Amino acid sequence: MSEEIDLTVVDHAGGRRITPRLQEILDTAARRFWEKGYDATSVQDIAGQIGILKGSLYYYIDSKEDLLFGVLEHLHACIIDSVVEDPEQTGDDSLVRLRAFVERHFVAVADNVEAALVFYRDFQSLGRERRDEILAQRDEYAAHLKRLIAEAQETGLACPDIDPRFAATAMLSALNSIALWYRPDPESSPWFVANSYADFLVGALACSPEEHAPGHRRALGAVVRTAHGGDADAP
Repeated sequence: MSEEIDLTVVDHAGGRRITPRLQEILDTAARRFWEKGYDATSVQDIAGQIGILKGSLYYYIDSKEDLLFGVLEHLHACIIDSVVEDPEQTGDDSLVRLRAFVERHFVAVADNVEAALVFYRDFQSLGRERRDEILAQRDEYAAHLKRLIAEAQETGLACPDIDPRFAATAMLSALNSIALWYRPDPESSPWFVANSYADFLVGALACSPEEHAPGHRRALGAVVRTAHGGDADAP
């Protein structure tokens, strides 16, 4: 009986550890899925790239789908662990925690661009049960971000006019989509770009009680929509 690929990712000092061989397998699978697409990639392709027999690869998996699930589950683990284990997530300043969230999420995706692209293209190739498992992780992670935004509002650091649900969705969309355009650049390290992203995303939330006036953000660059039948205040 084969060893399930996700069982080799184990808790280690409050985080996760992955064996060097499995890391090589997942990295190779992500690269081949990205280059050829999941459907066009065979287990033999991946084994050949690693330099092992196909039968040896089946020591770790039962099917090609195990590899896809392993790639996507490991991507989620890298992102979640990077953010959740960050010491700044335990601080009292909600904006500091939000900034750390943005920066660490950005860098985690930038460090795993191939796996993130595979997620965009091949997620639906997973079976229903595994899709639901990953979606449950995503929803829990998104709920954590919503709570951070709500806490910043409660402490007077973020604009109370903003809906945390939509703000969290917009932030995660902006962060996850970097895989579509970001490529390593000697002049722009992931942390450099992550800082710029945080400037924009956290800055869009920041507001003090002294500066706040109800509806002030909606007035920024506002246009009259009634002529087009629109209502900016309609739910």
